[in-house]
Parts: sequence; structure tokens; C-alpha cells
Amino acid sequence: MVAILKLFVLSLIVILTISAVLGVVAFFIDIHAFKSEKDLSLPRKRLIETLYEEQELKKKAAEQSQDTPQSDNQEPEKVGW
Repeated sequence: MVAILKLFVLSLIVILTISAVLGVVAFFIDIHAFKSEKDLSLPRKRLIETLYEEQELKKKAAEQSQDTPQSDNQEPEKVGW
């Protein structure tokens, strides 16, 4: 009975050790994949920057159009005689 219990505990220790080692390996593989994904190639980086700048210009144009008063709402100028 004690031998079976020792075998069971030993097998659990081996399984947990293997799982821990595989978990650490998977963690480092994920970190490597994340770093390589973060390092963008130059054409991809330029494309993203161009799209970002385009969005910023659209936002600025929309803000400027909201800030400028409409010509319909302005009173006509009076001409002095």
C-alpha cells in the first residue's frame, strides 16, 4: 500500500515538473513571437503611419468645419450710404 502511494506521488511530481518546464518554454516562445510581431517591417510601418496621419487630418478637418461659423447664420453686411 505504501509502495503504491509512493509511486503515485512520484508520478505526480514527474508530471508537474514536465508541465512546468513545458509552460516555461511556451512562455518564452510567446514572448519571442510578440517581440517579432512588434518589430514592424519598414513598408508596413510606413503604411500604418500614413493611415494614422490621414485619420488625424480628417479629424482636424472635421473640427475646423465645426469651429467655423456657417455663412447662413451670419448677418449680411450693411452698406453705408
